[in-house]
Amino acid sequence: MAYQIKNVYNLETLLKYCSDALNWPIEEDWFEDIDDLFYDFSATDLGIRQEEFAHIRSLRQLRPLVDDQPGGIFVVDFESKKMEVSALRRILRGLIPSRNNTEFKTWDYKNILFLCFWGNQSYRTVGFIAFQEQATALPLLKTLYCTPAIEDRTQLENFESRLRVLSWPDINNENDWLLNWCKFFAPTRGQIIRDTVELTETLAATATSISNTLSNSFMVETDTGFAHRLYKRFNDALRIELSQKDFIDMYAQTIVYGLFSARCMHPEITPFSATTAVECIPETNPLLKELLSEYCTPNAQMKFDELEISDLIETLNNTDISSILQDFNRQTGLGKEDPIVYFYERFLDIYEKEEKKRRGVYYTPTPAVDFIVKSVVHFLKNEFECSSGFLSPNVSILDPATGTGTFLRRVILETFDEYKRQHRNNVAGWSDYVNNSLLSRLYGFEFMMAPYAVAHMKLAMTLKDTGYDFSPNHRLQVYLANSLECGEAVVPFQDSEDPLKIESNYAALVRNSRINVIIGNPPYRTDSVNKGEWIMRLMDDYKKEPGQSTRLQERNPKVVNDDYVKFIRFAQEVISNEDNAVIAYVTPHSFTDNLTFRGMRWKLMHSFDSIYIFDLHGNVMSRESSGRDERDENVFDIQQGVCVCFFVKKSGTQEKNASIHYADMYGSRENKYHFLSTACFSDIEWADITPIAPYYFFKPKDLSLAGEYEVGIQLSKLFPINIGGIKTHHDAELVSADSFGTEFDQLYDYRPFDIQHINYDLSKVERHRFEVMKHFVGHENYGLVIDRQVVTDNWSHIQIVRNMIDNRVHYSRKGIPVECPMFLYDESGNASANIDATELSIFGAGLEESFSEYLTEDNGKYDMLDVFDYCYGILSSNTYRLKYAELLSIDFPRIPAPVNTPFFRQVARLGAYLRKLHLLTEPIPNNLNIEFLGTGDRIISGVHFSDNKVYINRTQYFSNVREDLWNFCFAGYHGLQKWFKDRRQSSISDAEIQHVITVFNVFDQSENHMEQLDEVLAEYEII
Repeated sequence: MAYQIKNVYNLETLLKYCSDALNWPIEEDWFEDIDDLFYDFSATDLGIRQEEFAHIRSLRQLRPLVDDQPGGIFVVDFESKKMEVSALRRILRGLIPSRNNTEFKTWDYKNILFLCFWGNQSYRTVGFIAFQEQATALPLLKTLYCTPAIEDRTQLENFESRLRVLSWPDINNENDWLLNWCKFFAPTRGQIIRDTVELTETLAATATSISNTLSNSFMVETDTGFAHRLYKRFNDALRIELSQKDFIDMYAQTIVYGLFSARCMHPEITPFSATTAVECIPETNPLLKELLSEYCTPNAQMKFDELEISDLIETLNNTDISSILQDFNRQTGLGKEDPIVYFYERFLDIYEKEEKKRRGVYYTPTPAVDFIVKSVVHFLKNEFECSSGFLSPNVSILDPATGTGTFLRRVILETFDEYKRQHRNNVAGWSDYVNNSLLSRLYGFEFMMAPYAVAHMKLAMTLKDTGYDFSPNHRLQVYLANSLECGEAVVPFQDSEDPLKIESNYAALVRNSRINVIIGNPPYRTDSVNKGEWIMRLMDDYKKEPGQSTRLQERNPKVVNDDYVKFIRFAQEVISNEDNAVIAYVTPHSFTDNLTFRGMRWKLMHSFDSIYIFDLHGNVMSRESSGRDERDENVFDIQQGVCVCFFVKKSGTQEKNASIHYADMYGSRENKYHFLSTACFSDIEWADITPIAPYYFFKPKDLSLAGEYEVGIQLSKLFPINIGGIKTHHDAELVSADSFGTEFDQLYDYRPFDIQHINYDLSKVERHRFEVMKHFVGHENYGLVIDRQVVTDNWSHIQIVRNMIDNRVHYSRKGIPVECPMFLYDESGNASANIDATELSIFGAGLEESFSEYLTEDNGKYDMLDVFDYCYGILSSNTYRLKYAELLSIDFPRIPAPVNTPFFRQVARLGAYLRKLHLLTEPIPNNLNIEFLGTGDRIISGVHFSDNKVYINRTQYFSNVREDLWNFCFAGYHGLQKWFKDRRQSSISDAEIQHVITVFNVFDQSENHMEQLDEVLAEYEII
């Protein structure tokens, strides 16, 4: 071919390939200005929300290449490293005829072809996508894709061979044209499925259909019916109250993944049927074998036809499993990722992403698994004198949230490698070793049925690949169980006819076994549903002040109840009686320095000999920086940063604090993966940490100035009545730029320089904070906004407002802003100052003036507004912020008491000027001569800064804006960047243009007065 597929990496090269290889009628000179070949589409054009368009760089339509072209060809460039199926479906909905009053042509499903790009910038994946309409389900996605830069020759030749069907037809009849192209995408009954995307969609659609059938069964049968009895059995076995929907989802996935597992285990069996499926499940998974037999055998209580899975059987019968497994390796990172995990994650994304989110289910990338398992081997061999690592008979391993078995798979492979090393590659006795030793020491618990089934499938396939000969009397000790529920085994239980009860009893026995390695990636979920008496009683240890019996002094300590914290406490309990043991987890890194976890850190320090934290960062909200230009990325597709942590317990230890060791890594996901894949535990340069009271941080903190800083007055104590910002949970309905015209309408500081209206109906606002916010309703008041803990790239978290505040009026990864009202109003409308008498006496000790509880102009007195202005002035000094940056970020800010009256008055005066500037209460001249220039539609899109201009789109901009004003730090945000972001795809009005000009001038004047504050503080030797 003239233009090889190997050379395709972007839109232009793809079209050249289509022109040369597929005879698409694209003239050579058209490539001189390729943009002229396309129409651009925005989210607004398609009638979808901007956030649903977030992972798409561009959507363009290729102009018709011939007259009366019956189909539309669209190009989608994804930002993400995977094809966003859900986003593509939303685009599809905007292009089909059901959309009313459209201003552009629409098509039927069969008339649309998508050319898509996704993946790493260094090696982009190109995909040809179409959708097939279905009568009762979502349109079925049909796809062919490859990554030209990294595919081997065979894959590329196969890809090009299949692409030839998309050669430009010589016929102009619409039906013949579409029929020819559809041959590429639409396997009909009996055709073979060879790629995972199509199979994943088919399995997800089938699971949805089965769940609907089960839902109908619940509606029509009595409490003694099969579905109801099965529901009760699952609840009893898991010792948790599953909702009917949770159960239905679980069972539907069990059926789908049970049959898929059976097909993968024995692809050679032909024909594949419901009956043979039971025979294909290995003896290592008796529970799945029993459950499948309940609807796949002649004596089944619920026939498989009743569940409408005959189509699934036929699909699996006509699936080329070998090609599917090859496809796994091809699309999951150069064959380095775990293919079955990738497949299941894609299934969950399609089937029910919210379930995945609610359970905190995110599966671990292979490099992280490899690193953790290698590190555990390091501890076994170097700390516990187990020279054979996992091969040692005294090592027992538990993954309490095993998911799809990724960690246990790696343990098996590591054990097999060690076995081969010790036996000089003679593996004749391997099967006997697995039966007699390994299977009895390898445990896993999984709460969700589908990953449980996948784990058994994957581990069975892994053992099979090592040459293990499956024995009828041995099983994998991966159990369907909830680790956080402490069940007791009913003995004897082997005679029970219910496989779920047998499974549950075995799991209960494991908890009392001698486990000395606990490994895995527990779920992350703050609003945990795991609230059983046993685990909550254990969690009390983490909810006490360090070294005390008193409860943790926190208004809302619920973050300690995160599932991952419970799994740490679970593991700590399981190994409590072991002399040599290690816990190795990958978890959110929040427990290392969040104030609320201080009791947990203290308890861990007194329970282990050494603790290692390898912080991988990656929090998308924190704006953490390593000081390098490289962007910091997460190793997972989640927002919160993560760390790998090891808790090590050794024999013969005395009562002492654990040694704490810390290391971290910033950078791209690719670089982190490479390091984790290649590094050993001993390669890491660990820094020793000495946690100190009262917070006992597990990561480095510069607390060298703590002595002088903590002499200052803490604002949360000075203004004792305060509360976190409001969270409506329904901003779209309850927050607006316009008045709601109701009795509940209140002004609302939503974001910096962005005052909105809130419909403050307490029956609608989820967290209304009325007990304190009432002092702003119908009353003139000021509020000082402060933050307890700040994690971002700057400290600028101080503000004076006149209204109630939103809980994101300040930006920080941890915590929410807190509002301190200046005055408190009683029911009669009488005001009193919100100030603590003891703290006030310290504050005013150096002043010659007396305090007035009411606002006053008396020269011999100072009032609450003066105190607010003084605090605002101190905390607006950049020098003060930089000097105490670490300390300001870990608790409510402190300010030095005024040394004398002149100092107090100078700082308060400058603070007052800043207050008036930021409240926009006085006219602010346009000293910068900023103008709004350019012609266009005023739509805010693609906002960026360049050459002292702030562009709101390609052609319109604000002139004379310095870069320091564009990045001016206020309330944790950068300038007006958040303001513009919240108005994407809307038209900027004249009033908004003037507002932007005013605020940039405010920033300019603020810089001048902040410098004056630095000078005053230096003059009085405060800094």
